[in-house]
Amino acid sequence: METLYAYTNEFQRVKLMLEERGTSEEVQADTLEWYQDNIIDHAEDLIKYRSELLALAEAQKAEAKRFTDSAKAKELQAERIMQDIDGAMQLLGKKRSTSRPIQNQVQKRI
Repeated sequence: METLYAYTNEFQRVKLMLEERGTSEEVQADTLEWYQDNIIDHAEDLIKYRSELLALAEAQKAEAKRFTDSAKAKELQAERIMQDIDGAMQLLGKKRSTSRPIQNQVQKRI
C-alpha cells in the first residue's frame, strides 16, 4: 500500500504533465479522477486508523490510572501498617528501628 504522500506526489506529477501537454480540462479531470479516488480512499483509511490509535491510547490511559490508583492504595496500606507498628512499639515503650527486625528490639517476657 502506498503512502498518502506517494499518492499526492503522483497526483501532482500527472497533473503537471497533463497541464504541460495542454490537455483539455475534461481530459485532465477524467485522468486525475483515479488518483483523486485513491487519495480520498487512503485518507479515509488513515482517519479510521487514527481513531483506532486514539481509542487504544484512551484505554491505555485508563489502565495506567488503575495501576496508579492501585499503587497509591498499596502505599497507603503500607503506611498504615507502619503506623500500627509504631503504635504497638510506643505501647511497649520501644522505638522502631528500620535497620533491624522488631523481634530483636523487644525483650520477650516469660
